[in-house]
This record gives sequence, structure tokens and C-alpha cells, in this order.
Amino acid sequence: MSSPTTAGGSGGLAPRQIIGIAIAALSLLLIAVNWEQTEVSLVVTKVTMPLALLLALVFVGGMASGALVIRRRAKRD
Repeated sequence: MSSPTTAGGSGGLAPRQIIGIAIAALSLLLIAVNWEQTEVSLVVTKVTMPLALLLALVFVGGMASGALVIRRRAKRD
């Protein structure tokens, strides 16, 4: 019986895993090269922080929201 996450049961990475790794790698590269200070306007205040920190927070938030959507779909099925 082959695993649903591998292509053809060959033991390699599935295409969606490769795409996920590529997106994560590009995101980390983008974070690594953007260390200049930037001003972020929040609803009631403005904050100055490194752009890398802002990008990292947005990346983690996206990963968390994606995980919640996947968990919700799994429970529904």
C-alpha cells in the first residue's frame, strides 16, 4: 500500500511538499535580506521595527491560519 503523500510510492517528496519547501525557503530568504527599520501603522499607533521582523510575523501568522483551515477541513470530513 502506497502512502498518500508520496508520488507512486517511491519514497520521494510529493509535488505539494516540494512547493511548500520552496515557498518557505523563498520567504526565509526574503526575511534574511530585509533588516532595515520600517514604520508600521497599526490601527491606533505606529511602530518602528525591522522589516525582517514584520515579514517573519506575517509568515508565522499565515502558517498558523493555514494550519487552522486544514484542521477544520479534516474535522469536517
